[in-house]
Amino acid sequence: MEDQVAGAEFLKQFDYVDPDRMGVQGHSYGGYIVLMSLFQAPEIFKVGVSSAPVTEWRLYDTAYTERYLGMPDKNKAGYDNSSVFPFVKSLKGKLLLVHGMADDNVIFNNSSMLLDELQKNALQFDFMAYPGQTHRIGSDKMRKRHFLSLIKRYFDENL
Repeated sequence: MEDQVAGAEFLKQFDYVDPDRMGVQGHSYGGYIVLMSLFQAPEIFKVGVSSAPVTEWRLYDTAYTERYLGMPDKNKAGYDNSSVFPFVKSLKGKLLLVHGMADDNVIFNNSSMLLDELQKNALQFDFMAYPGQTHRIGSDKMRKRHFLSLIKRYFDENL
């Protein structure tokens, strides 16, 4: 998060940047960063679009995750602290969560667990599921157009 906050602080020096209207968008690991940005730096990031985010590292590809976090049974605290769930209650901005329902890389359960946690905490958010879409949402021209226009509209309406 330090890099995202530092980047936002750097951008604030420019006259064309409105520091009260900063948003963030990302896919996959970038989607995870969007969530952590909204949850851990809500005073900076007001709107986020998170697509196919990893929310719980125990659900992600072991070859990738274990390279950085080690084995889950040997680093429980690392996995727990890297999850978005300890931070969910701090959501203050606008969140659009997007996920392909046939995602075989970041499985859909990552988003369904987050949906459940947001709802249990009565936190408002927006959500779009893409039936039949894998990790590469927008595998056909019309779905891609839908996905990209959804992101643009969300920022237009909320920033």
